[in-house]
Amino acid sequence: MRTPNERASSGNPSPEKMQAVRDRLLLLPRQRDQLLPALQATQSVLGYLPNVAIEAICTHLRLPLSAVDGVVAGYPDLERHEAAAHRVRVCTGPACSCAGGERLLESLVAGVGDDARVRIESVSCLFVCALAPAIEINRSIHGRMSARDAVDLCAGLLAPEVKP
Repeated sequence: MRTPNERASSGNPSPEKMQAVRDRLLLLPRQRDQLLPALQATQSVLGYLPNVAIEAICTHLRLPLSAVDGVVAGYPDLERHEAAAHRVRVCTGPACSCAGGERLLESLVAGVGDDARVRIESVSCLFVCALAPAIEINRSIHGRMSARDAVDLCAGLLAPEVKP
C-alpha cells in the first residue's frame, strides 16, 4: 500500500532511455515467466517504472496491463515513481499495528509527509515483529519507535548539513 504523499513522476523517460529499455527487453524471451526479470531490468535502466515502460513490457511479453500492475503492486521494491531522497516504510502488520504502527504512520505523514524529499509508505510487514512498531528508513530498520522519535528521526534526515 502506498500512502498519500506518493507523487506522480516528473514525466516520461527520454527516448534514449526508452530505447535502452526496449533493447534490454529484447534479450528476454517473450514468455509470461519473464515478467519479473523484465520489470527488474527496466527499473535498473530507469530507476523506476513509469507507465510508458510498463506498456513496453506489456507489449513485449504480450500481457494485459492488469497482470503487470498486479505484480508491480505486490513487490515493494518495484517503484512506480521516481525515487525520493529518503524512503520511509512503516510496518502496519498485526504486531506493529497493535503496538501503534498506524499512529506512527499518521504522525509521519503529518510531520514530514509534505516534503518531496521523503516518500512514506505503509508495508504489511517488515518481519521484525519483536521490534514493533518498526519503520525502515533508507533500508535501515528502527524498532520500538514512538511517533515523536520517528518524526524526529525523519526530520533529522532533512536538516541541512552544518559544516564545522
